[in-house]
Amino acid sequence: MEDQRILMEIADDGCGLPPANEMRPGNGLHNMKTRATEVGGTCEFLKHESGTGTIIRLKVPVRP
Repeated sequence: MEDQRILMEIADDGCGLPPANEMRPGNGLHNMKTRATEVGGTCEFLKHESGTGTIIRLKVPVRP
């Protein structure tokens, strides 16, 4: 929990995401961001601090 939001991070140690100009078209990452936004949250895709891998960070508000 962080500021009345659920914070979930998923990390791997793979090769990471390619640069934006090399990404193949698809719906997966875009749909994840769209769905998070629809419930008032955010979804970020980050490089892992180790230099390899990816972190997906999802934040969604807690609704009573």
